[in-house]
Amino acid sequence: MLLLFGVLVTSFSGFLLSDTFESARNNPVLRNHFLRQHIQMMSYMDVYGNLRYRGNVRLLEQQVDRLVDDFLARVAHQLGTLKIHFNTVLRSRAETLSKASNDESRRGAQARWKDSLKTMADEAEDLRKILSYVLRGLDKKSDFKPEIEANANNSGFHKEIRFIQEQIVKAERRIKDYFFVPTHTVNLQDLQGQNMMIYLYRVKKMSKKLSEFPPG
Repeated sequence: MLLLFGVLVTSFSGFLLSDTFESARNNPVLRNHFLRQHIQMMSYMDVYGNLRYRGNVRLLEQQVDRLVDDFLARVAHQLGTLKIHFNTVLRSRAETLSKASNDESRRGAQARWKDSLKTMADEAEDLRKILSYVLRGLDKKSDFKPEIEANANNSGFHKEIRFIQEQIVKAERRIKDYFFVPTHTVNLQDLQGQNMMIYLYRVKKMSKKLSEFPPG
């Protein structure tokens, strides 16, 4: 399982590098969104009913760059935090199931398992909220209802953990393709049904449900 997650950990190895952010600034989806947001925030109606921009037009592009960078940084940080807690879940699971663990260390690992899964549910929801600023009108939920298989405890909830991992990987790929590809022009309609918001929703629901079932 740890080997499998290596793909997840390294898939965005350059995610926080400045050159990645600089290239993503050319993404028309992000530029158009934050340009409209900035102009709306910095505009007013004069006495003649004309819309006026109170900012410095020469610095407008720089302002948009900053807003795009801030958004990307928040997304990258939130996604990284989500994966860190997933790693903690894997480690606590392994420690709980290890025959070398004594009762005290096993109880501590079970507590970390529960806390990390609950935190993952919160982090997935926080990331969904950040993305919703740009992905308006996109399906955000599904009829997914998490289920824990009978006797899943015997396998250390292998199937459920793998499901969470797969949903994180899918969400990450969608986020990277949609926001970090400079020439991205995919319409939101193409993301309906299977998108990063739904994948993260599934992470949230399964993580919360799984936190009620300590391994070992």
